[in-house]
Amino acid sequence: MTNVFRARTVCFAAAALMAITGYSIASDVSTTLQRTVVPGPKPSAAIRLDEISKYKEYGYGSWTFGAPLKSVTRTDIMPALYDGTAVTKKAKLLNFLP
Repeated sequence: MTNVFRARTVCFAAAALMAITGYSIASDVSTTLQRTVVPGPKPSAAIRLDEISKYKEYGYGSWTFGAPLKSVTRTDIMPALYDGTAVTKKAKLLNFLP
């Protein structure tokens, strides 16, 4: 069994489990086409990573929701003469969100 096959198997299993159980972390799940996460202001002081108790005090971890990203067609990643109309889709591999 190749690593690619193992990875796909894990992804399919995760997708199937998600479809059965739902998204347990939050009921309101969005994509970046709906909203983004924007970091808050720069923390007031540098602290060590292991000083977790100081994160809130110095402003680490603050964020807000921001505007969504626009859906754009990328024409710069394929050769100029590429014609995708001749491509036959074999299967849909994965959905990350239900």
